[in-house]
Amino acid sequence: IDERFGPIQIESHRSESDSAGINAMSVSRVIIVDDEGRHGEGTGVDQDIEISAMKALIDAVNKAYIERHFRTAA
Repeated sequence: IDERFGPIQIESHRSESDSAGINAMSVSRVIIVDDEGRHGEGTGVDQDIEISAMKALIDAVNKAYIERHFRTAA
């Protein structure tokens, strides 16, 4: 993604409709893995399948970024 985060790969992607018919929404789930082997999972919902997939990817990257840079030792 950039020099502060490092490369990611999409490990898994799944999109499905939440109902039947013209008003159905696409629900996408994306799992990514970063260059340190950490996984992140994101979800996105939209009427457009491509937009829901991009929302899921952004959600996964944001969660992985927060985990990587702001995680506190437990």
